[in-house]
Amino acid sequence: MGAQLLQCLAIAAAVLIAVVLDLSVNSHGRTVTFQLRRLVNWLVAGATYAVFYMARYAAVIVNTPSVSSLLGATPSGYGALLTCGFWSYAVGTALGGGVVDKIGGRRSLLVGAAGSCACCAAAGALLLLHPSYWELLLLNSLNLASASLAALSVIRINVDWYTKSERGTFAGIFGTMLSTGYFVALVLGGWVLAAHGPAASFLAPASALAVAAPLVACAVADRPADVRCVSLVSEPAGSRASSPSSRGCVVPMPYRTALRRLLADPKVRATMLGLFGTGWVREGFLSWFGSYLHATAGVEVGSASHSAAAMAITLGGMVGSLGVGVISDRCCGSRRAPVVLACALAQAAILLCFPAAVRAAIASGSADAVLPLALLCGALSAPLFGALTVLMAAASVELVEPSLSGTASGLLNCAQYVGSGSSTLIAGAAIEWLGPDALFASLTLGAGLSTVGMARVMWLQHGARALEAKRLTQGAEVVELEERV
Repeated sequence: MGAQLLQCLAIAAAVLIAVVLDLSVNSHGRTVTFQLRRLVNWLVAGATYAVFYMARYAAVIVNTPSVSSLLGATPSGYGALLTCGFWSYAVGTALGGGVVDKIGGRRSLLVGAAGSCACCAAAGALLLLHPSYWELLLLNSLNLASASLAALSVIRINVDWYTKSERGTFAGIFGTMLSTGYFVALVLGGWVLAAHGPAASFLAPASALAVAAPLVACAVADRPADVRCVSLVSEPAGSRASSPSSRGCVVPMPYRTALRRLLADPKVRATMLGLFGTGWVREGFLSWFGSYLHATAGVEVGSASHSAAAMAITLGGMVGSLGVGVISDRCCGSRRAPVVLACALAQAAILLCFPAAVRAAIASGSADAVLPLALLCGALSAPLFGALTVLMAAASVELVEPSLSGTASGLLNCAQYVGSGSSTLIAGAAIEWLGPDALFASLTLGAGLSTVGMARVMWLQHGARALEAKRLTQGAEVVELEERV
C-alpha cells in the first residue's frame, strides 16, 4: 500500500510541475484571470482524457493468459482483437476531425464520453455473464471509435488558448495528461484487475466517465470568448485584437475539400509517416510489454514489479513530453522536426538493446532485477512520448490554419493508429512464431519509419527557408536597382 501511495504522489507532483510551468509561461501579457481560467480548462479536459485512456486500454490490461484462455484466443488472435480496436480508432480520428471542427471540442468530448462509457459498461457485463471473443472484439472496436474523439477534442479546445510560441509548452502539458492517462490505464488498471478481475477493468472507466462528463459540461470552454469574464487578456500588450479569441466566426471548410488540401501538402504526408512510426512503436510496446515481462521474467499484471515498470513508463513519458516540448520552443525556434528526429533515433537504439539488457538483468539473479527493467521502460518512454506529444499537440495545429486543426489532428492521428493496429497484429504474430524477443525487432521498424518521416520534414523546411531567403535577396536587389534609377 505504501508503494502505491508513493506512485500516486509522484503523479500528483508531475501534474503540479505542469501547472507551475503553465502559469509561468506568460510572454503575451496574459492577465491572471486568463491564466487561471486556462488552467481550469485543461485540468478538467486533461483529467477526462486520462480516464479515456483507462477505457481505451482496458482490453490491453486484460491481455493475460487467463483471459485469453477464457475467450479461447491465441496470442495472434488476441492481437487481432487489439488491431480491430486500434483501426477503429484510426477511422474514428479520420472522420471525427471534421466533426470536431464543426461542433467544437467540448461537445465532441461529451459525445465520446457517452459512447465509450456505454461500450465499457457492456463489455464489463459481457465478461461477467457470458464471455465471448467476437462480442468483446465488437465492443472494444466501438469503444475505441468513441474514444477517438477525446484527443482531437482536447487539442481543438486548447488551440484558441495557446499561441504558436506557447504550443511547445502546451505539448509538454498535453504529454502530462497523456502520461497520467497511462498511469490510470496501466497502473490503476493493473491494480483493479488484480483485485477485482477482468470485468472490473471495463466497469471502472465506465463509472469514471459517467462522473467526468458533467464536469466537462460545466467547466470546459472551447474559446476564451466563450467565458463571461472581463479582461482575459491584458490591454497594454495589444493582445485583445490579436488574441485567438478575437478571430471571429470562421465558416468550416467542407470536409472533403479540407482533406484534399491537407493531403496535397508534402509536409503533412511526411508528418503522417512520422506519426505512423511513432504509433507503431507506442502501441506495439504498450500492448505487449506486460506479456513480454510475464514470459521472460515471470512478472504478473498488477504485481509490484509490473506496477514499477508501468510507473516508469508514466514518469518517463512525462519527463520526455515536458522536456521535448520546452526544448522545441526555446532551443529550436518552435521547430518540431529536429527534436522528433532525435527522439526517433533514441527509440531505435533503446529497442535494439532492450532484449539483451533484460536477459542480462535476469541472468544476474539479483532480487532487484526489476529495477533495470523499469529503467529500460522509462528510458524508452521518454523519447517515445516526447515525439508523440509534440507531433500531436503542436505540429498538427501548426501545419494548417486553426479552422482546420481538428481535421489535421484527425488525419495525423489516423496515421498513428493505422500504425498502432498494424504493430499489435504483427507483434502478436512475431511473438507467437519467433518468441518474445521478436517484439523489439518488429518495433524497431516503426522507429526507422519515424526517422525517415522527420528527415523528410526537415528537408522540406530547409528548402522552404532557402526559397524564402532567395525571394528576399531578389526583392532587395530590385529595390536597390530602383533606387539607382
